[in-house]
Amino acid sequence: MMERRLQDHEPIKPTDNIPSEPEPAGDIKSRLKEFILSSLAAVVFIFAVIALLSLVIPSKPAESEPTAEHQDLVLGYLAAIDYLILETRLADRQLDYISIDTSNLDNLSEDSQAELLDLSEYKDWTILNLSLDELEANGYLSDSEMGFESGALIILDTHSFSESTLVLDIRIYYSALNGFGYQFLTLEKTDGTWQVVGSEATIQA
Repeated sequence: MMERRLQDHEPIKPTDNIPSEPEPAGDIKSRLKEFILSSLAAVVFIFAVIALLSLVIPSKPAESEPTAEHQDLVLGYLAAIDYLILETRLADRQLDYISIDTSNLDNLSEDSQAELLDLSEYKDWTILNLSLDELEANGYLSDSEMGFESGALIILDTHSFSESTLVLDIRIYYSALNGFGYQFLTLEKTDGTWQVVGSEATIQA
Protein backbone atom coordinates (compact mmCIF):
# COMPACT_ATOMS: atom_id res chain seq x y z
CA MET A 1 0.00 0.00 0.00
CA MET A 2 2.80 2.36 0.92
CA GLU A 3 4.67 1.53 -2.28
CA ARG A 4 1.58 2.31 -4.35
CA ARG A 5 1.30 5.78 -2.80
CA LEU A 6 4.93 6.54 -3.54
CA GLN A 7 4.46 5.47 -7.13
CA ASP A 8 1.35 7.66 -7.61
CA HIS A 9 3.10 10.76 -6.24
CA GLU A 10 4.29 13.28 -8.90
CA PRO A 11 8.02 13.77 -9.22
CA ILE A 12 9.47 16.89 -7.64
CA LYS A 13 10.04 19.70 -10.17
CA PRO A 14 12.93 22.13 -9.86
CA THR A 15 11.87 25.50 -8.43
CA ASP A 16 12.21 28.83 -10.19
CA ASN A 17 14.60 30.08 -7.54
CA ILE A 18 17.35 27.93 -8.80
CA PRO A 19 19.74 30.27 -10.67
CA SER A 20 20.20 29.68 -14.35
CA GLU A 21 23.46 29.66 -16.13
CA PRO A 22 25.27 33.07 -16.00
CA GLU A 23 24.91 35.31 -19.04
CA PRO A 24 28.02 35.44 -21.17
CA ALA A 25 30.17 38.55 -20.67
CA GLY A 26 29.95 39.34 -24.38
CA ASP A 27 26.16 39.70 -24.21
CA ILE A 28 26.39 42.06 -21.21
CA LYS A 29 28.87 44.30 -23.00
CA SER A 30 26.69 44.29 -26.10
CA ARG A 31 23.59 45.31 -24.16
CA LEU A 32 25.52 48.01 -22.28
CA LYS A 33 26.81 49.39 -25.57
CA GLU A 34 23.29 49.47 -27.02
CA PHE A 35 22.02 51.28 -23.91
CA ILE A 36 24.76 53.94 -24.11
CA LEU A 37 24.16 54.50 -27.82
CA SER A 38 20.40 54.83 -27.34
CA SER A 39 20.94 57.31 -24.48
CA LEU A 40 23.27 59.42 -26.59
CA ALA A 41 20.78 59.40 -29.44
CA ALA A 42 18.04 60.59 -27.07
CA VAL A 43 20.24 63.44 -25.79
CA VAL A 44 21.12 64.52 -29.34
CA PHE A 45 17.45 64.46 -30.29
CA ILE A 46 16.49 66.64 -27.30
CA PHE A 47 19.16 69.23 -28.14
CA ALA A 48 18.04 69.23 -31.77
CA VAL A 49 14.43 69.93 -30.72
CA ILE A 50 15.55 72.76 -28.42
CA ALA A 51 17.63 74.32 -31.20
CA LEU A 52 14.71 74.08 -33.62
CA LEU A 53 12.32 75.70 -31.15
CA SER A 54 14.76 78.55 -30.54
CA LEU A 55 14.68 79.31 -34.26
CA VAL A 56 10.90 79.10 -34.57
CA ILE A 57 9.87 80.89 -31.36
CA PRO A 58 11.05 84.54 -31.28
CA SER A 59 12.94 85.38 -28.15
CA LYS A 60 12.42 88.58 -26.19
CA PRO A 61 15.04 91.16 -27.17
CA ALA A 62 17.56 91.84 -24.47
CA GLU A 63 17.47 95.18 -22.77
CA SER A 64 20.26 97.29 -24.18
CA GLU A 65 21.67 100.62 -23.25
CA PRO A 66 20.60 103.63 -25.32
CA THR A 67 22.54 103.89 -28.57
CA ALA A 68 24.59 106.95 -29.50
CA GLU A 69 21.88 107.90 -31.99
CA HIS A 70 19.20 107.77 -29.31
CA GLN A 71 21.34 109.78 -26.90
CA ASP A 72 21.86 112.41 -29.59
CA LEU A 73 18.12 112.51 -30.23
CA VAL A 74 17.47 112.99 -26.52
CA LEU A 75 19.72 116.05 -26.59
CA GLY A 76 17.73 117.39 -29.54
CA TYR A 77 14.45 116.99 -27.66
CA LEU A 78 15.93 118.69 -24.63
CA ALA A 79 17.00 121.63 -26.79
CA ALA A 80 13.44 121.92 -28.10
CA ILE A 81 12.04 121.80 -24.56
CA ASP A 82 14.51 124.47 -23.43
CA TYR A 83 13.46 126.67 -26.35
CA LEU A 84 9.77 126.28 -25.52
CA ILE A 85 10.31 127.03 -21.83
CA LEU A 86 12.35 130.14 -22.70
CA GLU A 87 9.83 131.46 -25.24
CA THR A 88 6.85 130.96 -22.92
CA ARG A 89 8.72 132.26 -19.85
CA LEU A 90 7.66 129.16 -18.04
CA ALA A 91 10.43 129.61 -15.47
CA ASP A 92 8.62 132.72 -14.19
CA ARG A 93 5.56 130.69 -13.23
CA GLN A 94 5.14 129.15 -9.82
CA LEU A 95 5.12 125.51 -10.81
CA ASP A 96 5.73 122.36 -8.84
CA TYR A 97 5.99 119.94 -11.74
CA ILE A 98 6.22 119.55 -15.50
CA SER A 99 4.91 116.43 -17.20
CA ILE A 100 6.64 115.48 -20.45
CA ASP A 101 4.43 113.21 -22.54
CA THR A 102 6.73 110.84 -24.46
CA SER A 103 4.01 108.41 -25.56
CA ASN A 104 4.31 109.57 -29.20
CA LEU A 105 8.10 109.19 -29.36
CA ASP A 106 8.20 105.81 -31.09
CA ASN A 107 11.74 106.47 -32.29
CA LEU A 108 13.05 106.35 -28.71
CA SER A 109 13.51 103.23 -26.63
CA GLU A 110 12.11 103.12 -23.11
CA ASP A 111 15.60 103.58 -21.71
CA SER A 112 16.14 106.67 -23.87
CA GLN A 113 12.77 108.10 -22.82
CA ALA A 114 13.80 107.64 -19.20
CA GLU A 115 17.10 109.35 -19.99
CA LEU A 116 15.17 112.28 -21.48
CA LEU A 117 13.46 112.77 -18.14
CA ASP A 118 16.62 112.26 -16.09
CA LEU A 119 18.64 114.81 -18.08
CA SER A 120 16.26 117.65 -17.28
CA GLU A 121 18.13 120.64 -15.88
CA TYR A 122 15.11 122.01 -14.08
CA LYS A 123 15.79 120.67 -10.63
CA ASP A 124 13.20 122.92 -9.00
CA TRP A 125 10.42 121.09 -10.80
CA THR A 126 9.31 117.54 -10.41
CA ILE A 127 9.50 115.91 -13.85
CA LEU A 128 6.64 113.52 -14.63
CA ASN A 129 6.04 111.25 -17.61
CA LEU A 130 2.24 111.34 -17.83
CA SER A 131 -0.19 112.11 -20.65
CA LEU A 132 -3.21 114.40 -20.27
CA ASP A 133 -5.50 111.46 -19.53
CA GLU A 134 -3.02 110.07 -16.98
CA LEU A 135 -2.70 113.45 -15.28
CA GLU A 136 -6.48 113.66 -15.00
CA ALA A 137 -6.71 110.09 -13.69
CA ASN A 138 -4.09 110.84 -11.03
CA GLY A 139 -5.84 113.99 -9.81
CA TYR A 140 -3.55 116.62 -11.33
CA LEU A 141 -6.43 118.51 -12.98
CA SER A 142 -8.83 120.70 -11.02
CA ASP A 143 -12.49 119.90 -11.54
CA SER A 144 -13.59 123.50 -12.00
CA GLU A 145 -11.47 124.79 -14.91
CA MET A 146 -9.76 121.59 -16.08
CA GLY A 147 -6.49 123.30 -15.25
CA PHE A 148 -3.38 121.81 -13.73
CA GLU A 149 -3.12 122.47 -10.02
CA SER A 150 0.49 123.67 -10.10
CA GLY A 151 2.14 122.36 -13.21
CA ALA A 152 2.24 122.15 -17.00
CA LEU A 153 2.16 119.48 -19.68
CA ILE A 154 4.59 119.30 -22.62
CA ILE A 155 3.72 117.06 -25.60
CA LEU A 156 6.26 116.06 -28.27
CA ASP A 157 5.54 114.63 -31.73
CA THR A 158 8.40 113.87 -34.12
CA HIS A 159 8.14 114.45 -37.87
CA SER A 160 11.66 113.50 -38.93
CA PHE A 161 15.15 112.99 -37.58
CA SER A 162 18.55 112.69 -39.19
CA GLU A 163 22.13 112.98 -38.02
CA SER A 164 21.99 116.78 -38.07
CA THR A 165 18.28 117.74 -38.29
CA LEU A 166 15.28 117.23 -36.01
CA VAL A 167 11.74 118.33 -36.96
CA LEU A 168 8.91 118.04 -34.44
CA ASP A 169 5.74 119.52 -33.02
CA ILE A 170 5.98 120.69 -29.44
CA ARG A 171 3.14 122.04 -27.29
CA ILE A 172 2.78 123.16 -23.71
CA TYR A 173 -0.51 123.16 -21.81
CA TYR A 174 -1.36 124.99 -18.61
CA SER A 175 -4.81 123.42 -18.63
CA ALA A 176 -6.69 120.93 -20.77
CA LEU A 177 -7.93 123.83 -22.94
CA ASN A 178 -5.11 126.37 -22.75
CA GLY A 179 -1.93 125.62 -24.66
CA PHE A 180 0.73 127.02 -26.93
CA GLY A 181 3.40 125.53 -29.14
CA TYR A 182 5.17 125.17 -32.47
CA GLN A 183 4.48 123.05 -35.53
CA PHE A 184 7.41 121.72 -37.55
CA LEU A 185 9.91 123.17 -35.13
CA THR A 186 13.26 122.59 -36.83
CA LEU A 187 16.53 122.07 -35.01
CA GLU A 188 19.95 121.65 -36.59
CA LYS A 189 23.10 120.33 -34.97
CA THR A 190 26.18 122.50 -35.40
CA ASP A 191 29.49 121.60 -33.74
CA GLY A 192 27.68 119.01 -31.63
CA THR A 193 25.02 121.43 -30.33
CA TRP A 194 21.33 121.43 -31.28
CA GLN A 195 19.86 124.83 -32.12
CA VAL A 196 16.38 125.92 -33.21
CA VAL A 197 16.41 127.42 -36.70
CA GLY A 198 12.70 128.04 -37.21
CA SER A 199 9.14 126.73 -37.35
CA GLU A 200 6.33 126.85 -39.90
CA ALA A 201 3.49 127.88 -37.61
CA THR A 202 2.50 128.33 -34.00
CA ILE A 203 -0.19 126.41 -32.17
CA GLN A 204 -2.59 128.32 -29.97
CA ALA A 205 -5.15 126.23 -28.10
